[in-house]
Amino acid sequence: MRVVVTGASGGIGSALVERLLTDGHRVAAIDVRAAVSDRDAPGLSTYRCDLASYEQTEEAVRRFVADAGGVEALVNVAGTNLLRPFTELSPDDWAYVLRTNLFTLFNACRATVPHMIEAAQGGAIVNFSSTFAFRGQRHVVPYAASKAGVVGFTRALAAELAPHAIRVNAVAPAATLTARVAAMPEEFLAEQLAHIPLGRFTRVEDVVNAVCFLISSDASDITGQTLSVSGGDVML
Repeated sequence: MRVVVTGASGGIGSALVERLLTDGHRVAAIDVRAAVSDRDAPGLSTYRCDLASYEQTEEAVRRFVADAGGVEALVNVAGTNLLRPFTELSPDDWAYVLRTNLFTLFNACRATVPHMIEAAQGGAIVNFSSTFAFRGQRHVVPYAASKAGVVGFTRALAAELAPHAIRVNAVAPAATLTARVAAMPEEFLAEQLAHIPLGRFTRVEDVVNAVCFLISSDASDITGQTLSVSGGDVML
């Protein structure tokens, strides 16, 4: 399978790229940072671009499709958060989070979907939401708003692309133990852990496993859904 991964240099994105390569897939790793492109690997193509720019994203996808001969799956990992009280947020903060979490999602899907439709072989898209889209949490208002938007985007796009046999789903992880999350304030982490019935944080491999399932033929009858990978943090 030929897979495009955005946000490919982050903790989850890089782990997903590694897993896809191990499983024998051809992977396009797209990110504004170049960390994932610092090494060569069979089946890996890397593209450094600003995913908030439609033109740059479209060019990266076009190059991959030309090199690989097509694309069957897209995983939109790219995203960001700001832990900040609402009264301390600036309009620029709000715009930054929504641009990173929603505009990049549109850009990647808009750049990739026409290639899937043209190939007429179906496909799979997995977007990244969050448990914060479903439960209240202080200091994450723009993040929660954007991740709720991902859920609506996923459902609407799934309905539109179903006639083309293109499935669109989302994953909604709880706080996942990446290096970035581990560096967050202890008070915040303790507050998150208190919500989780299984009593542990989500591991990167938990999320990667869910994504790999959703893009696989094992999930061929699943579309328009959001899978909570969260130890029961929310029960959808």
